[in-house]
Amino acid sequence: MQVGIMGLKGSGKTTIFNSLTGQTAKTGGYSSEKEIHLGLIKVPDERVDDLSQIFKPKKITYSEITFADMLMPAQEKFSSKILEKLKSMEALVLVIREIGGWFPFQFCMRISYHKKSACNGII
Repeated sequence: MQVGIMGLKGSGKTTIFNSLTGQTAKTGGYSSEKEIHLGLIKVPDERVDDLSQIFKPKKITYSEITFADMLMPAQEKFSSKILEKLKSMEALVLVIREIGGWFPFQFCMRISYHKKSACNGII
């Protein structure tokens, strides 16, 4: 599964990314629209462990989640690199630093043209 973590500069998206992946990407506004942090985690599953004890396979493969930490552009257009990465994501996480004067649905509408049903998770 691929999950995109997006937000404006200083919203905390890289802090969340680091917590999920165990990486140490710089935080505090160092992001650029051209830079995408990628992290992969394996999802432990006791059922897989139990089955491997019974059947003794040569190889055990756990599920994986890939996280991509991407900066949401302040202007209206996404860079081509981020747009291509967005298209490959199966889920998007929008990290909001504050609501004051900015409504999250505006962001959602900006990407809905490129990714169908992008606004389904907005409450």
